[in-house]
Amino acid sequence: MRSKLWIRVWLKRLVRYLAVPLAFCAVLGPLYGIMRQQTEMAQLADVSEQLSTAINTFEGYLSDLRFTTNRLFNDDVFNRLAASNDDLIGDYMTPYDASSLLSDLTYSMSYVTYSYVTFARNQFVVDPYRFFDSYSRFYPGAAEYEGISEAQWAAWKQTRSLRCLPLHSVALNRTIYPDLYLTLCQPYLTSGGQFRGACTILIREKHLRSLFLPMEKWREDGLFCVVQDDGTVLMRHNYAGDGRIFADAKTGMQRYEGQTYLFVSRRIEPLNANAVLALPYSVYGENMRAVTQAVWLYLGAGLAACLVLSALMTVFDMREMRPIFDMLQSEDAVNNRLFTDLVVQKLHNHGQLKEELERMRGELEHSRMEAALTTGVFSCLEEQKSLQELLGLTEHNYLLLLPCAEAENAEVSAELRLMMIDEQVRQCYRRPQFVYQTTGGSILAILTLGTGEEAEQIRMCRQTEELYTRLELEEPLVLSGRFSGIGELSSVYWQARNMQRYADRTQKVCYLNGESLVRASTPDIVSLERLNGYLLSGCGQEAQSLICEFFNVEQLSPQNFQQAFFSVRGVLLSAAQKVGGEDVSYLCSYDSRRTAHRQVQDLCDCCFEICSEVELLRRSHNEALQQRILAWLGEQYTRPELNVAMTAQQFNLSKKYVSQFLKDRTGKSFTEYLEELRLTRAMELLRGSEYSITEIALQCGFAAQNTFYKAFRRRFGISPSAVRRQGRDG
Repeated sequence: MRSKLWIRVWLKRLVRYLAVPLAFCAVLGPLYGIMRQQTEMAQLADVSEQLSTAINTFEGYLSDLRFTTNRLFNDDVFNRLAASNDDLIGDYMTPYDASSLLSDLTYSMSYVTYSYVTFARNQFVVDPYRFFDSYSRFYPGAAEYEGISEAQWAAWKQTRSLRCLPLHSVALNRTIYPDLYLTLCQPYLTSGGQFRGACTILIREKHLRSLFLPMEKWREDGLFCVVQDDGTVLMRHNYAGDGRIFADAKTGMQRYEGQTYLFVSRRIEPLNANAVLALPYSVYGENMRAVTQAVWLYLGAGLAACLVLSALMTVFDMREMRPIFDMLQSEDAVNNRLFTDLVVQKLHNHGQLKEELERMRGELEHSRMEAALTTGVFSCLEEQKSLQELLGLTEHNYLLLLPCAEAENAEVSAELRLMMIDEQVRQCYRRPQFVYQTTGGSILAILTLGTGEEAEQIRMCRQTEELYTRLELEEPLVLSGRFSGIGELSSVYWQARNMQRYADRTQKVCYLNGESLVRASTPDIVSLERLNGYLLSGCGQEAQSLICEFFNVEQLSPQNFQQAFFSVRGVLLSAAQKVGGEDVSYLCSYDSRRTAHRQVQDLCDCCFEICSEVELLRRSHNEALQQRILAWLGEQYTRPELNVAMTAQQFNLSKKYVSQFLKDRTGKSFTEYLEELRLTRAMELLRGSEYSITEIALQCGFAAQNTFYKAFRRRFGISPSAVRRQGRDG
């Protein structure tokens, strides 16, 4: 039966806990989509930043080209070449100087593979290595353009704007430069708009690819292209289209050749072109896979937690129900109604099984408790021990008997009233107490104390009167004397019942057995707590004023005065015990033969004694703490980083307290006192050791020798070197 029940309870809890991961699965789709979107946005931001950086660098190349063109054509040598006729060919130095100047200006451009300058008035061509007297001589020997005639090439030189030729259409005709190149041509115009010539540079395609695709993974799988507005592809990588697939969007996802790409597009204004960088899933898919793995990990962890938690909770439930099963399976209970009704007829309904077991268990405990109250007889020693553990009895127990329910509250069920009273008892006594309803309708509570000291008893009496007020009772509560075991419970219960029958209805609490429990009259519990705070803080005047407020002798009856006296007395004795002062009980003893004014004055004198003891303890503590601070500074002053903040942190004090204490104790600030310790030690070492001045400065806690010299001369009016010399001369 146990194994079947265990499985049923476990499955029930598992189904209940699985609602959490199933609910998570319901939002898993949108959550996964959001996480993927965030990952794509992060990747897009990285690619966009890289592309923007590359474009800025490339625009810097164009700016360098414009700057170089202006420098060249503003130079006297290039002015002579631009204005000369063919007769300048014989002047060897002018072309040589022009080639040298071009070489010097393009030397720092690490991206330039080849450069040359052409002139509009004549057909001179200058490169860093030689000089050509015409386009026709330069053209076959320098560069070749696929499908472009010499006339068209010459016409391009007349274009008054920056001209870029695509990579695939130009190749440098040199065996040492087998790669493809991008050609940039920058014309030079005078202030009157006259075209004088152009500077042309060639940039290697590998350099541009590394600029726009910096990572090896990007170069392998990503694609890149620069497309002008007319559709001309100036440069490309892993791309064979016309470059217009990304014309309408700046960033996003798009398919190309059956594959989805994450792409970014940026404008290059000087070229009237767009740069497009696209990455396939293989590049950024690792981040996506990490997101997917994280989602599945969370889901798997949730399922595993449900399995483990349901198993643990089921084990806990079965351990709680073990006594019930032991009782059901015993030989004496085989024919019991509990066994037949509960197990045979209701075993199939596992959802109500635990509730039924708890209910029947409560009935069994109720019958055992009722028998212990009315007869005091137990079937065996184990039953007596079990019931004592159920009640939570200690060496100091008290029985509180509450009156039966009033007739006007008959519509309130007994179970609901018991729950209400149990909660009120818990709140008043600030700890769980055993509350029980007898068959006669009255309710009793078993109150247990830890030590049974007088202060604890006073607090219990005060809490009992508070319970009377909370429950709005019209009949008094009955509080028994102390009993120590379950064997005395029955006699105490019957005495409380008899006392309740003849109790004085004008009282809040009736005390049983004539035991000398002190009843505390507490019209203001908060004021008593304030009194305790004043005493422990050493505020004597405030405490005495508060005591005088408690005792308005003209308005207090003798009985109320006695109750208030014992309330204050308990607080005073408790405070005196905490501060460890002399015995002040002689000032707190109640004597009806003395006047009320005299007894109140004794309580005030007791306040003075307690506050004086608190002040002595405080001074002693401060003196010991200050000695510890001075001793610690005497050990740690050699540390250069030592300061007031470090000292305050060492002793859990404020910086202001440490500084003020040193000022009051030594007449010096923290820095001055620390410097005096260091300089005194330095003087001893200068006179009695062979250490160098630098070593002495470091040993005494000075971070720099210069600081040591200044402080030493300011303190003693002499330099450390002079002290060392005096010691040697002596």
